[in-house]
Amino acid sequence: MGSARIRFAFRLAISLGIPDPIAWIDTVDPYVLDCWLAYDSREPIPYPWLQSATIAAEAYRTTSFISAGNGAVLDSRAVRDFMPRTSAAKQQQSGEMTPEQMTAWAASMVNLRK
Repeated sequence: MGSARIRFAFRLAISLGIPDPIAWIDTVDPYVLDCWLAYDSREPIPYPWLQSATIAAEAYRTTSFISAGNGAVLDSRAVRDFMPRTSAAKQQQSGEMTPEQMTAWAASMVNLRK
């Protein structure tokens, strides 16, 4: 299964409240997953974290605008600044994984499938 399909399967499992996405993926017919993926391209399944991050970013922009009117200076923030991240992701500012991180991620995916 491609990485985009795996990410989508995990997002769908989380949206459905399935506690063990790995076990669930093994029970789903790939055709059914492809149908859900096609549906998602037309009617996107919500991303609750993205929605919360977008709301937080808009609130921050509003606060910054009001604060600027009162002479305060706040740093600029983007929606991605309000998304939850692991401590390792917080330390790495670029959006790309290092080769070591890619290797570790691939190994963890293989171990999850066993």
